[in-house]
Amino acid sequence: WHFSFVLVHYCESWTCDIGFEEYINGDGVCIIEWANIIEDILPDEYLKIELNYKDMGREMTLIPYGEEYEKIVEELTK
Repeated sequence: WHFSFVLVHYCESWTCDIGFEEYINGDGVCIIEWANIIEDILPDEYLKIELNYKDMGREMTLIPYGEEYEKIVEELTK
């Protein structure tokens, strides 16, 4: 699933109306752009991926929240 909150004025009732919590707590992958807008309703455990410009390309930083995601990042960065 993919959500982008850059053009949406965050409203808690709006996220409930579309079943947002069911998506982010489900079994699949959920990618959220501009998640800083909704940080207060994100799950306790998730993987934050930051993409930043560097020189002529991009740099990716993985920031794990929770033990499960710490293990994933550890495996990816071996």
